[in-house]
Amino acid sequence: MQPLRRTAEVQLLGDDDEVPEVAEFHLSGMMVAKMDEFQAKDGMIRLGQLLKASGLVSTGGEAKLLLADEQVRVNGEIETRRGRQLHPGDVVTLGGESVRLT
Repeated sequence: MQPLRRTAEVQLLGDDDEVPEVAEFHLSGMMVAKMDEFQAKDGMIRLGQLLKASGLVSTGGEAKLLLADEQVRVNGEIETRRGRQLHPGDVVTLGGESVRLT
């Protein structure tokens, strides 16, 4: 069985800008584990942008609250900074869902 894979490209914007709709979306195989893959166009994305663009949260305000409540982990460590820069290989976890930046 293959895991569910999602690949997306987004345009990087400022911290307060909205992230545009996902340009590419690929699904294949059956879901075994809840780990999606996310590809930032320039290889780097800020945590708040990734949370919104990947669908883990609906709004930047929701991301801010969850970060303040220490519910978001980056590479297994609690993260509270919305502007943290993420790079390929970083894994962001919220609840039972994880996204790996590729």
